[in-house]
Amino acid sequence: MRLTERVEAIEAKRSASLPQLPALVLMPSDDEAERRRQFLEQHGRPPALVIAVHRVSARKDSDDAG
Repeated sequence: MRLTERVEAIEAKRSASLPQLPALVLMPSDDEAERRRQFLEQHGRPPALVIAVHRVSARKDSDDAG
């Protein structure tokens, strides 16, 4: 199995196990819409929207192990 096939299989398995969440629609304010328009004019592309989701593991600290 090639690496890309393995990655696709892992992603398919992960997406199947995640709950399907409704799309989140954000309506920008007039000021935000103007900033986005200016960014698009300056850079030739829309600004990227990055949402970071952090998974916290339930591991114990080394201090708690003693």
